Amino acid sequence: MRLLNTSTGLSEEFIGTNMPAYANLSHTWGEEEVLFKDMTTEPSYGSRKGYAKISMTCQLAKADELQFAWIDTCCIDKTSSTELSEAINSMYQWYERAEKCYAYLVDIESTPAWRENLAHCRWLTRALEHTVSESEGIDILTSTTGIDRGILGDSRSLLSISVAQRMSWASRRVTTRVEDEAYCLLGIFEVNMPMLYGEGRKAFLRLQVKIVRICPDLSIFAWKASSPQAMDHEGPIACSIFASAAVHFAESGAFAAVNAHSTNDFFILNQGIKLHTLLAMLGIPKQQGYRYVFPVCKIDDGTILGIRLRKCGASQLVREDPWVLVVHDLSFPSMQSRPMYSLARLPPAHFPNHLLRDIVLHTRSRILQIVLSPEMVVNNVWPWSRWDVTDQIFFMSDNLGLDYAAATQRKSVAYSMLARATRESTLTLTSCSTAWAGRTLTPRNLFTPSFPGSLPMDLERLQRQIGAVRLYNLHGRG
Repeated sequence: MRLLNTSTGLSEEFIGTNMPAYANLSHTWGEEEVLFKDMTTEPSYGSRKGYAKISMTCQLAKADELQFAWIDTCCIDKTSSTELSEAINSMYQWYERAEKCYAYLVDIESTPAWRENLAHCRWLTRALEHTVSESEGIDILTSTTGIDRGILGDSRSLLSISVAQRMSWASRRVTTRVEDEAYCLLGIFEVNMPMLYGEGRKAFLRLQVKIVRICPDLSIFAWKASSPQAMDHEGPIACSIFASAAVHFAESGAFAAVNAHSTNDFFILNQGIKLHTLLAMLGIPKQQGYRYVFPVCKIDDGTILGIRLRKCGASQLVREDPWVLVVHDLSFPSMQSRPMYSLARLPPAHFPNHLLRDIVLHTRSRILQIVLSPEMVVNNVWPWSRWDVTDQIFFMSDNLGLDYAAATQRKSVAYSMLARATRESTLTLTSCSTAWAGRTLTPRNLFTPSFPGSLPMDLERLQRQIGAVRLYNLHGRG
């Protein structure tokens, strides 16, 4: 860490834990800032506009009996990518360890009304680590930023605050570079990652993946996209389970972590995350299917909120209708805890923009749809990973030989149906090869009924109730 000697004005470097007491300056960058290289190569750096706040910081630190000060403009060699990366990853700790922190408010005049004007100060819209690491001016900062008073007063640990709430603090922040929206949050979430300027919004995605690796807090998924009023949204829209920017957490300031009902283990995969979790099922009006609801957070009164998921492949889900958080009623039927694979990013963006709403359709290949009469409901399925409760379909492999071999080895691909007026019957799918030809087939072509014990039910009537089993090829064409 490089510090500025407040008496000599020269920088000194310190390594390890042998750090002297120091003050730091929190400010927003402006014109003619004095950089580290300027102080070493340009004798006239004292005439620059930015030198005034350096001089003032040194004077204040000396008055507080501090021999050193840290200022990001002149204490970091930004020509060294290694030093810059280390500084950004350590910056929160550097602010937190300072004996004194001075804030330079360039757009606030020294008048009796300065407190009232503080809410509109540019400094409060900039990088977040400056604000959270300070412990003075708590009342002003709490009222203008929404950051918990206990955090600013050091009486409450950052780790006790949900991920969603911490993200909400950054939702109104503005950074000069897009990547800094993520980089300025590293200290708040106690994560480290390399700086890759030029990656754009990918930085915020990388940050969320890093957080998921170390913190099993599902509230990281409790975000809402901006209102769809200006969008043509006749049908559902699918998106990544991760937010694209901190602004989507603007309404998450009161969200607390919820019991994950899972193993609390997240597995990071190439295209997303995988976890064992409990999904709720929300009935679809006038239909037999259910929507998947993933409980992710709770609010003060204990109400649990969830996000809607849509299945787009075997064990693969994406988020649906990202501007909605669903109230999770405990009366909702739930599925037992199962592995869930959720896409962190959508498939390669070679689809036209107007097809975004149809992304689920375009990511499905062959599907086998079960169409039932109103008297019948699906009671159980196997294999679960290939079944979609929303559209009542099985996902089938593109490799027909592989599917046939698997079906033969297991003797059947089965699901059971419960007739409301009868006992349970089990129907076993035995001749998949005819269905894969792409025709719409009746149960007579596909099923060999197997009845448990003696069931007084007419076979023809049961087949009429089942309706049809339909196979669809790519892009939903039968």
